[in-house]
Amino acid sequence: MANGTAVAAKGIRVARTITSRQWQRLKRVLEELEDYSGTARETKLRSVCGEDETLYRDAISLLARESQIDVFETASAPFEMLAAPLCVDRYRIVRLLGSGGMADVYLAERADDEYQKQVAIKVINSSDPRLVARFRRERQILAALDHPFIARLLDGGTMSDGRPYLVMEYVEGQRIDEYVAARQAPVREILRLFVDVCDAVQFAHQKLVVHRDLKSGNVLVTATGQIKLLDFGIAKVLAPEEGAAEMTQVYERVLTPSNASPEQLRGDPVTTATDVYSLGVLLYRLLTGRSPYAGARDIARAIAEDEPPAASTVCEGGAAKAKLLKGDLDNILAKALAKDAAKRYGTVSEFATDIRNYLYG
Repeated sequence: MANGTAVAAKGIRVARTITSRQWQRLKRVLEELEDYSGTARETKLRSVCGEDETLYRDAISLLARESQIDVFETASAPFEMLAAPLCVDRYRIVRLLGSGGMADVYLAERADDEYQKQVAIKVINSSDPRLVARFRRERQILAALDHPFIARLLDGGTMSDGRPYLVMEYVEGQRIDEYVAARQAPVREILRLFVDVCDAVQFAHQKLVVHRDLKSGNVLVTATGQIKLLDFGIAKVLAPEEGAAEMTQVYERVLTPSNASPEQLRGDPVTTATDVYSLGVLLYRLLTGRSPYAGARDIARAIAEDEPPAASTVCEGGAAKAKLLKGDLDNILAKALAKDAAKRYGTVSEFATDIRNYLYG
């Protein structure tokens, strides 16, 4: 390492070469951050790095890989390190917003003086050809989804190192579960928010797109109470010519098991009924404060075989809330969460209609 070492692995494109001294500094930064998380980690990182922007961005790049490798236990540098970009097209990167199994999302702002605008830029974090293909498919899917409750695609392209990216509207909001908990939202408010989520998903279905990863983390609520559906990274296009090209192994790597339907876990064909089920899981969580399968030792077996307890019997909020859930809402959730896809609501619109009927008598 005397003349510098390339930080890379397993077919991943090397973003840059760092010296042994730089690597030691980076390790010291990681040691400082090990006991921090969330905004506290970001504040600590800024404090430790000071004015050294290169060190700061290298640390962000490694922390973005935290879901894939244990960055705090790595003694050397045998893993991928795709550097956080300084700029993407006409946008300047401000900070990392989040990282998933396929891509990193950055807050960015216009780098020219034409006008001021903040956006979210999603950059793939791997050079795996299958993941690149899925990322490009996501970009094409989003181009067709123009709906007020779906985060809009603004632009896209390819970076100088060959990685594709997409530019999305920046949504400043809370995850829907956190929004509901912080406000101690009453049942009727939760249902009104949920109907908007259904409208967004139904619109995607009308465009022949199944989301396949509907969960609290992919639904934001803005300060004005508007829903925004995010992340079509593992969405499936139902057009016949797309079906044969399904990439099962890639899909399994990024699926959220606790929100998956029985047929997803079995590897059976995915239909719009899959999203109906995941919406049922989401609504159950919002109304009760817990998963339908909370406490299960084997989540996959529980999803495949166990009937969730009625929401009214496990909800947080006392007898008054349980009384609201008992009856119609318990029955609506049971239908959405049916193990047999044929016994669920035929469409998301039908699911939403039952919720509206409950709301308006």
